[in-house]
Amino acid sequence: MKKLIIINGPPASGKSTTISLLRLKLKNYVFVDRAYIKQMLRPLSKKVRKELSNEVSLFLIKEAMKQKKNILTQEVNSKVLTKDAQKYGYLIKDFSLFCSLPTALKRDKKRSGKTKMITFKKIHKKFEGKVKNSVFSINTEQHIPQEVQKIILSQIRKTYKR
Repeated sequence: MKKLIIINGPPASGKSTTISLLRLKLKNYVFVDRAYIKQMLRPLSKKVRKELSNEVSLFLIKEAMKQKKNILTQEVNSKVLTKDAQKYGYLIKDFSLFCSLPTALKRDKKRSGKTKMITFKKIHKKFEGKVKNSVFSINTEQHIPQEVQKIILSQIRKTYKR
């Protein structure tokens, strides 16, 4: 069975750091980076960037599925891919990363400091329910990035051994 690994979470929860570490270990995976696609579309409005990056990411993931490649991605809704995953024989493993709002704000200041407080609050509030309902969530305040990587790799091994 092929694998589709999805990393989700609010801004500054550690998605990019975790993905960077996972890519070192999961070398035979196709990596679809929605965050990078959004960045490439910078001159467009925020709304258009969000919509287009979602469409492009889903298209690339579906094409990789047709090619029977293992896939690693972030910021994608796994429910949207369920039908295609079944069709192409994929098992989806969705991980939600989270941290407190104060920690996210500190992290954002270190990396760019450009995100508005009100935006952070809205997005973090939105993710609270998703994280609680997630099959597998990881508090990135309690683990250094290498530990988060190990936890995810361990869960991937357990899931796909079945």
